[in-house]
Amino acid sequence: MQELVEQKESPNRRLLEAAAAVVIVIIIVVVVVVVVVVVVVVVVVVVVIVSSSSSSNSNSSSSSSK
Repeated sequence: MQELVEQKESPNRRLLEAAAAVVIVIIIVVVVVVVVVVVVVVVVVVVVIVSSSSSSNSNSSSSSSK
């Protein structure tokens, strides 16, 4: 039994290394996707806030000028 386990260790290690590499790649891809999504959301929120604030400022300035 022990000999069989020892013989199975080397292919299992290769599989574990391959699985670890795949997991690392998946984690990197997920992190990149999350970062991109966060950046896009932040940009959209900033654009919406700036556009709303600029429109409100222009409205207030136009109303005050009147």
